[in-house]
Amino acid sequence: MGGGIARGLRLRLPPTRFFPQQTDDDLAFRSALQKQNLLFEASALVSPVVVAQSVNIPTIYGQVLQKIDPVVTMKNRAAATIKLADYYLGQWAKFVRPVMAYPELTDPMYAPLRDISGEYMVPNLKMIQNNVISLLNVNGKFIESYMTGLNHEFARELLWREYPTDQRGSYFRQFWDVREVMGANPTKAKIEQFKNIPELHRWALNRDLGDHNNRPTVKDNVVLVVRGELLKRYPNTVIYAQRADWPVENGQIDTTKVRNLADEDGSMAGQANIQHPLFKAQILPDIYFIGFNLTVKEVKGDPGNSLAENPGWFFILRERPGEPRFGFDIGDAPQNPLYTWNELNWKNLGTADGGQLTINRNFTLGNTNPLTGDAGLDNKARHDEDVKYSWSTTTNAADIAYITYQDKVMIAIHGSEMLNF
Repeated sequence: MGGGIARGLRLRLPPTRFFPQQTDDDLAFRSALQKQNLLFEASALVSPVVVAQSVNIPTIYGQVLQKIDPVVTMKNRAAATIKLADYYLGQWAKFVRPVMAYPELTDPMYAPLRDISGEYMVPNLKMIQNNVISLLNVNGKFIESYMTGLNHEFARELLWREYPTDQRGSYFRQFWDVREVMGANPTKAKIEQFKNIPELHRWALNRDLGDHNNRPTVKDNVVLVVRGELLKRYPNTVIYAQRADWPVENGQIDTTKVRNLADEDGSMAGQANIQHPLFKAQILPDIYFIGFNLTVKEVKGDPGNSLAENPGWFFILRERPGEPRFGFDIGDAPQNPLYTWNELNWKNLGTADGGQLTINRNFTLGNTNPLTGDAGLDNKARHDEDVKYSWSTTTNAADIAYITYQDKVMIAIHGSEMLNF
């Protein structure tokens, strides 16, 4: 065939020419393309130029690690599956990771504060006069803020000294001195009961400062303050609170009489008539604080318009039973005649107070009772017993011991006498 065109082939045209036909779909497609092209052109005119931003790999790395941290993911997973009240949803995370073991110090932490200055405990301390008994109220907000700061700083100290700690420990939880109240060898449960604040990581987030009391049954504590020589000279004085009782005459309260002491073994509204101290504190040399589970309103009582009203509480200071003392009254004028041996004093003996005593005279008891009423009846019974013993140059040691025996002293002060509002 060579390089030329084969002579045996011939191209023929169709008898009729072919012209493509436009359908409705073709027209619609063409219109859509035109509109899209117009849209692209308009977008190019108004769209800003996109500038590529650099990627901060370290930031993304940190964010990813934070999102996949099991502390976060497990908490979210548990929160999605465990149904709790709204309050607990904000509280439960503190139980996910237990607090590391930490030292617990049981010393009453009011003492270091007092040693810096007594004014830090009681502002205007000098206003408490000598030989005075009064009432104060506990400032729970101050105690909790002080204890929180104390624990925070101690945690920082442990961290500084490379002690293994997560700084969430509650190292100090005791503000007041409760050692005497708890007694010897207290149980672990009793020790926990007398702590002033709960563990810090268990504090409720919806409570204000001052409301995190570790003892739910304890109210706002009223504190008895005693300043003077009394407790220095008699450190074993027994101090407690005893409920008062209305003096009743013909079924009505006799407001002209002093309120009585309620029965020691009784109770009212589920509360015993005797309340012993919850804690104690001392500012040297002569100021003593004794706290009770009573409020100021309870202690003061009501005016006495009806028997249903609260009669208030007495604070009792009495010599401890079982510690006998012998001697005579000091500073009294001589009693003549004597009705009971309890009236015998140093002036009767003609000897200086506390001086050397020589039995060189005789004393006899008279028959004139200086007291009346119930006190007179008690004094008469005492007289009938005392006449069996004599004071003379022939008196034996047993009679002298009976005559010089000092009756136990008890003082009862009603709360309303110390509250002027």
